[in-house]
Amino acid sequence: MLLFVAFVISGTSVSSQQYFFRVEAGLGSFNMNDLKEFQRSYIPDLGVDIKAISSFPPYWGYGMSVVTVLKSRLGLGLTTELFSTGGRNYYGDYSGEYSFDLLTHAINFGVVTALKSTITSRQTLYIEVSQGVKISSLTLRERLFIVEEIFDESYRFFSTSWWIKPVLRYDFTFTKVISAGAYFGAEINPKSKLHLKENREAFLVDDDMQKVTINWSGVRCGIALSLNLGS
Repeated sequence: MLLFVAFVISGTSVSSQQYFFRVEAGLGSFNMNDLKEFQRSYIPDLGVDIKAISSFPPYWGYGMSVVTVLKSRLGLGLTTELFSTGGRNYYGDYSGEYSFDLLTHAINFGVVTALKSTITSRQTLYIEVSQGVKISSLTLRERLFIVEEIFDESYRFFSTSWWIKPVLRYDFTFTKVISAGAYFGAEINPKSKLHLKENREAFLVDDDMQKVTINWSGVRCGIALSLNLGS
């Protein structure tokens, strides 16, 4: 799919109306129900009140795209995004501390299609849909320190899945070269199982031996800066 869109872009860039490079920063919320449940269940009985002080909150992400808009006002391009969030169980006092960290990252690779609607000579609306492949990682780190370190272990898990993100995007053109704007929408991401980096058959499981999944579905909104590379 990526190669096909790249071919279309290269074949139509001469007759395209606009060709631009865009970078953006946005806030995302994330479903993560399985991982939240796994985090709550993974609180050891150490005789102290260990609490989940952070559980996969909304967090900033970053992306960039290359898009060509044809004379038909249809936009085609390539896009990539990076998001991260995490959870933490923690207790600490004068005698020592315990922590269990769940750090998640996801990178999207995909294609974007857009329908351009001109409001004024400087203002533009886009109805945009992006979709592609998502690669997720989860790092688990557990640490117990009482006077001296008792243990410090970490494990790295990965998953690969599909994603789609419809958004409504607004752009304001400042010069012939630079425009800025904002977008609002949502990402839909099917659940995917997490496996060890070294062994694709070794999955993360909960207390009931059920495979734990990761799900990045949620609201997406943010701001963007675009560089017009030619007409």
